[in-house]
Amino acid sequence: MDGHGGLSPRDRWEPLLATVDTATGLTELLRRLKSESDYSVQAIAKRGGISPGTVQNLVTAGSGRPRWSSLAGFLLGCRLSRRQLPPWLSAYERVFPPPVAEKTGDRALTIIAPAAVDQVAVGEIPLAAVAWQDRDALLTELAALVGTGRTAVVCALAGQRGVGKTQLAAAYARHCLDRGWPVVAWVVAEDEQKIAEGLARLAHVVGAARPGTNTMTAARQAVHWLTNHQGQCLLVYDNVTDADLVARWIPSVGTVQTVVTTVDAAFHTLGPLVTVPVFTDAEAMAFLRRRTGLADDTGARELARELANLPLALDQAGSVIGATRTHREFAVYLDRLRDVPVAELLTRRPGDRYHHGTTAAVMLTLADATGEDHTGLAGRVLDVLAVLDPIGVNRSLLAAGLMGGEQASGLDACLARLAERSQVTLTVTGRQVTMHRLLQRILRDDQISADRRDVAVRRALRMLHSAAGSCGAKWEHRVEIAELATHAEALWSHAAAAGAETRKSLLGLRLELLFQSVEVFNTTSAVAVGESLAADLEDLLGADHPATLTCRHNLGYAYFELHRFEQAIPLLERTAAAERTRDPDGEDNDSLTTLQVLATAYAGADRPDEALDLLQQVYAGREKTNGPDHPLTLRSRLFLAHELLVAGHTREALAAFTLTVQALERTRGPEHPQTLGARHGLGKALLRTGRLAEAVDALERLPDAFEQRYGPAHPDVATSCSQLAAAYQGMDLPEKAVPLLERALAARETTSGADHSHTLRARLALAEGYLQVNAPDRATPLLDRALSDSVRVLENDSPYMFDVRSRLACAYHSAGRPETSRAMLTELLADQERRLDAGHPELSRTRRSLAAVHRIAGRYDDAVPLLVRAHDDLRARLGPYHFDTQMSCIELAETCRLSGRRAEAITHFHEALRAAEERVGPDGGMAVKLRRAVRELGGPTP
Repeated sequence: MDGHGGLSPRDRWEPLLATVDTATGLTELLRRLKSESDYSVQAIAKRGGISPGTVQNLVTAGSGRPRWSSLAGFLLGCRLSRRQLPPWLSAYERVFPPPVAEKTGDRALTIIAPAAVDQVAVGEIPLAAVAWQDRDALLTELAALVGTGRTAVVCALAGQRGVGKTQLAAAYARHCLDRGWPVVAWVVAEDEQKIAEGLARLAHVVGAARPGTNTMTAARQAVHWLTNHQGQCLLVYDNVTDADLVARWIPSVGTVQTVVTTVDAAFHTLGPLVTVPVFTDAEAMAFLRRRTGLADDTGARELARELANLPLALDQAGSVIGATRTHREFAVYLDRLRDVPVAELLTRRPGDRYHHGTTAAVMLTLADATGEDHTGLAGRVLDVLAVLDPIGVNRSLLAAGLMGGEQASGLDACLARLAERSQVTLTVTGRQVTMHRLLQRILRDDQISADRRDVAVRRALRMLHSAAGSCGAKWEHRVEIAELATHAEALWSHAAAAGAETRKSLLGLRLELLFQSVEVFNTTSAVAVGESLAADLEDLLGADHPATLTCRHNLGYAYFELHRFEQAIPLLERTAAAERTRDPDGEDNDSLTTLQVLATAYAGADRPDEALDLLQQVYAGREKTNGPDHPLTLRSRLFLAHELLVAGHTREALAAFTLTVQALERTRGPEHPQTLGARHGLGKALLRTGRLAEAVDALERLPDAFEQRYGPAHPDVATSCSQLAAAYQGMDLPEKAVPLLERALAARETTSGADHSHTLRARLALAEGYLQVNAPDRATPLLDRALSDSVRVLENDSPYMFDVRSRLACAYHSAGRPETSRAMLTELLADQERRLDAGHPELSRTRRSLAAVHRIAGRYDDAVPLLVRAHDDLRARLGPYHFDTQMSCIELAETCRLSGRRAEAITHFHEALRAAEERVGPDGGMAVKLRRAVRELGGPTP
């Protein structure tokens, strides 16, 4: 029995659905279901793996014919079970009769497929090989293992390539796409650079990373997003070489299913092993019959034995054997195969296990393809692919680089012929053209023997140069830039024997792609390229050559972006010293830029004095070289102002921000992005000094200005809303703060996703805002969700988690749950004391928060020791005049006053007064209040 007259949920909806025969009627039932579920649009979307917009469309009349996968996601999001879906499907098909193609599908699979309306497929999934031999047993075994939720490893026999492990993984990926899985990601995984680039691409597609996020951060955000995604996800890592490396990038929880392909059987440590063997005799003969169209089992058996049943070799051979092909019989082909001088063409390397017949088969197929093509295009395509990276080449890049003014259809026809012979592989998207690594190696060795290598390198170099010029370091071309950088590095490795001019031009291309990688935040790629290029330039041109210095500057910046300060700082110091030799007066803008990056690295490494000293040098140099109103000068002063604020020099920061805002408004206009950023910094500085009305004046038009320029979901909109809300809260105007905090949360959820740390903080800030307007019924659900999401999403000892736990505890106190708050803060302090250094700023903050809880409860003896410790640490770390030091001193003085410790209170109020006078002057509002406090205690005032 339930609350609906004894009918089960399925029984209750079934008679209603039986009467539905219009779209309006179905929409009305969906609206009723949503209303009764009492779930928000976002909750339904998250549970059902669909977008919030799709949810809204489904309950809006006149929205047109929805996809069944969208409707099924909506129903599952409302917590219906899969066995409750058939009557809904019947009603759906009655209202929206499916096309014939849909009617012929597997209806049962359609019912249970949890597909999203917006399927995400990232990466270049290979198409099925021509005439590929079905290996159903292996595919079934893989699917069964992956379905357990464990990591399934697709592995070849030790050291062996060419058995079809990538094809097996691709077949499973295509199967998942066909079944409507919401997310299928294919990542080339030879090294960390390629892993990070593939995952970063996923992060940007699904919105887990915002524009401008560096590659490594975006990659981590992708793994985090996969871990928390509610729908089915497949993640394929292809051609893994390092088990420990890839293990760090495998989501450990959630619904994501991971497949890894590798040539190393030792990878069983990652998960259950699927061994992909060569063909059996029966599989090999069946494949050759289908590939060639010949019914000669004896000849097929002999060829299979000659090629050791290796699928790659059999595929190559089968592409040129047949009644209408070059070799009409197996026997004729075998005679030619045995005559190929393999030993002269392919140098054996340690660990090689390829039968000589494999190389011979590849060479015969290559000769057939190029001999048949009188235009020479096939040979050019193959030679270029051989000297580039195995990740594959963009088809449009090949068209621009090899076709010139010819029709691209000629390239398409050529690629189709090469794919038919299995010499190239096309991907599901049609975007990428790849070549098997063994085929690349055989071709490169053939290039050397035929004196074609230098021609191939020059042709590929011209193609990459042209493409790099088209990209122009633009964010929207970041994927192409990453691919070009990878290809340029591969090309350099094959250009050892190229001419001096070719190698010089290739060095220039690599330097340009390093710069572009830094500009579009492809930092992982930038580090990989920069480290290799810096060594090459230093070796070939010298340590102090301008190109070497430029390379080291860009590499240092990439290290800085990845917070690898221990590598960034020595490299940038060395670069700055060399540039100072060339520019002893410090007036060259490039030298000043290096110093500016070095200063930011010092700041990131918590070396504020060195950072400030350098930034002041840079600002003076910019002003001398460019004048006071030049964009570079103003940018340098903006950097200096931010660092002054962070270091606690609030008065100087405020002056610098004010002058910069005035200059930017005069020279670049009030709506220029740099002006808006400077005004935002000015607002922060005013907040720090307690000049709240002026802070509001500086900040109040920023949210709308940022939204007009970037759209409502941009991070700058969220940040400016949060800052303006803080100013209103400081002025005791929480009712003005709450709409801004709601706007900030909406922007964060759209830009960063529901589970990003920025979103968790925005949700918590909104809960705090609701508490300030006496709306605990709205705050409590947000607090509870923030707590559960933080535990689920963040590592317990991460800095983000420490921050969230602290703010949660304080919010619970405001919500009238002081004991919960005190217990949470006590536990947090114990965790931090165990994990953090003694003077860490988080320890001071938690001690102050816990002391505040004790003080409100009247436990002054518990509060004072915590505040003494916090104040001593802040004074030692930040100095006596820093804002945080001053505020901790005031808290300590006030607690001493409440506990009756008059003399101690006067001493601490005097100390805070000196800091206030130093920071904002003797007539500042804070200084006036502190003198009054001293007088009320009967103490002397200056």
